[in-house]
Amino acid sequence: MIIISGVGQRIGLELAIHFASRGETVWGSYRTERASLDQLKKLGVRLTQVDFYDPNSLAHWQNELAELKQIKALIHNASDWASEAKSENLEQLFDRMQLIHAKVPYLLNQQLAPALQQAQGSIIHLSDYVASKGSSKHLAYAASKASLDNLTLSFAAMLAPRVRVNGIRPSLIKFNDHDDQAYRQSRLKKSALGIEPGYQTVVQAVDFLLSNPYITGSFIDLNGGRHLL
Repeated sequence: MIIISGVGQRIGLELAIHFASRGETVWGSYRTERASLDQLKKLGVRLTQVDFYDPNSLAHWQNELAELKQIKALIHNASDWASEAKSENLEQLFDRMQLIHAKVPYLLNQQLAPALQQAQGSIIHLSDYVASKGSSKHLAYAASKASLDNLTLSFAAMLAPRVRVNGIRPSLIKFNDHDDQAYRQSRLKKSALGIEPGYQTVVQAVDFLLSNPYITGSFIDLNGGRHLL
C-alpha cells in the first residue's frame, strides 16, 4: 500500500497515476472534487475526501487508515501555498500552515509507524526550497516547511532502521496555466538551469528514495541550481 496526501492535482496527481499504473495499491486523499479524480478512480486508486483543517475530517481518515497492517510508502504531499498578503488573520494563517505541513505529517507518521515498520517502508515529505532560505512573501508557509524538514530528521532517527524517512525540496516544477509570460521568464531566471522541469522530476526523485536502501534523514533539492545564483 502506498498512501499519498493531496492527489487531486499537480504533483500528487502525477504520483498517484505513476504508482497505480505500475500496479501498486494506492490510497490518496484529496480536499476538492476535481475531474482529474475520475482518472484515478479508473486506475483503481482508493480515494478519501479529507479537509485537514477540519479535525473531524482528519480523524475520520485516521480511523480508516487504522485498518492497514502494512504500508510500503507514506508520501506527504498535501500543501497550501498561502501568503501574508492575502490573509486577514495572521495568527490563523500561521496555525493553518503549521497544521497542514507539520502537524498532520507528525500525527500520521506516529499513527502509521507500526504498519510502516512491518513492511520496512518509507516516509517521504514533500517540502520546499524556501524551507532553507525563507520567504519574504510567504513567511508562515516557509516556517512550516522548515518544521517539516526538522521532522524528517527526527522521524528518520526515531524509526531507523526499519523505516527510512527522507524529504524532497522542490523549487519551480511546473507553471500554472494562468501564469503569464513575464512571470514565467522571471521565475526561469532564478535558477542556474533555467528550465521548467515538469512533474516527472519529482516522480523520479520519489522512485529513487523508495528504491535506495541506504538513504535516510536526507533531502533531494530539486531547484535547478537556484542556490547558485
